[in-house]
Amino acid sequence: MPTVTDLSGWFSSYFWHRLVLQMSHSEGVVKRVAVALGALQMNGGSDQRVALQYYNEALSGLRGLLGSTGMRSIDVALTACILLSCFEVFRRDYAAAQMHYTSGLEILKLWRGTTAYSTVDYPYPSRSQAVIPCYERALIEHFSLLETQIVSFLQSRPGFAQDAILFEQSISKIPIPMDFTTLNEAKETFISIMNTAMNLTTRAKSRLVFKTEDEPERDENGLFRHRETYNASIQFAATLRTLTGECQLTLTQWMAAFDALYRRTCRNMSVQETASTSVLWLVYTVLYALFARDFSTGEMGYNVYVKDFENAVSHALVAIRHHHRHSSSQQRQQNRQPMFSLSLGIMSSLYFIATKCRHRGVRDMALYALSAAPLQEGLWNRDSAFLMTRVLVEMEEESRIPGTIGPEGIPVEARIIGVNFLLRAEMGELVLVVDRPGEKVERLVKLFLPASRSTPQDTLPRNPTPYVSNNQSTPDRRGSTRLQRHQRQNGHTNDDLRTGYQQKNGIQASHLSK
Repeated sequence: MPTVTDLSGWFSSYFWHRLVLQMSHSEGVVKRVAVALGALQMNGGSDQRVALQYYNEALSGLRGLLGSTGMRSIDVALTACILLSCFEVFRRDYAAAQMHYTSGLEILKLWRGTTAYSTVDYPYPSRSQAVIPCYERALIEHFSLLETQIVSFLQSRPGFAQDAILFEQSISKIPIPMDFTTLNEAKETFISIMNTAMNLTTRAKSRLVFKTEDEPERDENGLFRHRETYNASIQFAATLRTLTGECQLTLTQWMAAFDALYRRTCRNMSVQETASTSVLWLVYTVLYALFARDFSTGEMGYNVYVKDFENAVSHALVAIRHHHRHSSSQQRQQNRQPMFSLSLGIMSSLYFIATKCRHRGVRDMALYALSAAPLQEGLWNRDSAFLMTRVLVEMEEESRIPGTIGPEGIPVEARIIGVNFLLRAEMGELVLVVDRPGEKVERLVKLFLPASRSTPQDTLPRNPTPYVSNNQSTPDRRGSTRLQRHQRQNGHTNDDLRTGYQQKNGIQASHLSK
């Protein structure tokens, strides 16, 4: 059970808590790889003999499954591929993890090409549309998470250049109810919106620059050409606005349904549900700002979202605080090493805020939150994510205009427009190839720090506080943020609800406690 809890991350997961557990009782292949994962975690990976024994037995069983036919064999094989990829990531054998992912993706393509969808076994009966069964939705979701959190880094390419089978071809096809039934339904729908929106915009930029939606050609060093897509987003901002406007509308509809769920359930939320709600507000705020900004102004377009980014970090700190209160004592008692999570998380959003919000105070808050994050998400553990992000932040801060603290202090020519990640797993190193308007530079980051230094607190302010507002009890409520004004233009606002939620949970950076 502890392994399932870690892998499911911030949310109760249908895949980990139901599908995997049920298959572990009835399917030998899934049972063996689940036991292998648990054995790795119990001893922190120091003695892998038992784990490898069950792993090899699972591989043998999987080969037999692939030679059989029928829906049951296919979904068991897909589940096993996800678990095997997780096993190899935990062992840091990333080539093997990528191999299992690729094999599973090919099986998934064959499966979806022959599957007739129906409403059978779907956990949210309030939707009347013909939909994909819940087990297949869960499998697609987790292959997509493997792609964005793991495989994209291994292949040194943008995380949202996914295979088309993992997202919808039109964002309007994603069904959104008036009121979500559960937090899991809200989470699953958000992931579908996020993947579809990010993939469609990535493909649109590639089509404008490289005349193809497929993976664009790399430069002479095999790296993705971020500068070309960045320049295209400025040049063709009006063209992209049609697509990003549809994404904004869909996100607004999602927030309306999420607000309805929160109003109905907020008084009876558990600790985990409160943390999950904070995570959803964090990632929603970041994604909405990404699509609402003015593309024609390039990196300067993020300047108007300082208050929104501050609020988003505050939500991350609420989630972190609740997680530490709930789980730290359990992990100490069980003497186990936390495993990485494969779920919607907070690290990528905090990375985005720290690198895109050029307000020094908000950046410090985001770095502080990264240093306290409780889980490893995908490839990135807390220390690695913090160090990588701090390097990028310091590169820009070196050019800050003296005497400034706001985003106006970072000149446009000093702003990072894209990063290629070159992982040297065998050496425990990450090379950051950084694109700025006038130059391309490299920075080396050492990864996988010793366990004795679990949090790099010596480099952080002791008690970071919001620099944006003068109200020290809750984030600034005087007037509207830019994101809220965008929401009202679409006929929706959640300002009162958000403020009440913040007061209830004491959102403030200095309130973080373990």
